[in-house]
Parts: sequence; C-alpha cells; structure tokens
Amino acid sequence: MERSRQRADAEARLRDFGRWLRLLRQSRQLSQEQLGDRAGIDRAVIGRIERGEVNVGIAYLWQLADALEMRVQDLLPADDHPLLKRDS
Repeated sequence: MERSRQRADAEARLRDFGRWLRLLRQSRQLSQEQLGDRAGIDRAVIGRIERGEVNVGIAYLWQLADALEMRVQDLLPADDHPLLKRDS
C-alpha cells in the first residue's frame, strides 16, 4: 500500500512540475517549440514534460533553466504555490 501511495505522489509531482513549466513558458510568451529550441530539447518532449509524462533528469533541468533564464532551484515549484492546487 505504501508503495502505491509513493508512486501516486511521484506522479502528482511530475504533473505539478509540468504545469509549473507550462506557466513559466507561457509567462515568457514562448511556444513549446521555441522553448525546445532554446533548451535543445525536442518540442514533443517539452509537451510530454508539461503533461507530467516524463521524469525530468538533472541535465534537462539545467537546460530548461538556462532557456528560461532562471536558476534551477526556481524551476522547481513550491508545494503550496496557489497556481498548482491539486485536484482532490
């Protein structure tokens, strides 16, 4: 039972990260393709990240942060951020 809860938590965090990345990208008025070009990541992968389908590695975090001109730590959403309220 504990393992399934951990998996659900991990999946929720991936979705949160994806929503956060989408908000950051849109706030800079970038398309997925533009962000992908800047980060050196295929547009389709950007879409999968934004949908929470990809567990992003550290290399992608650095690439995305550089492309968005921000620090890596700012790329990670705070659990209590109001824009990331989870559906219950």
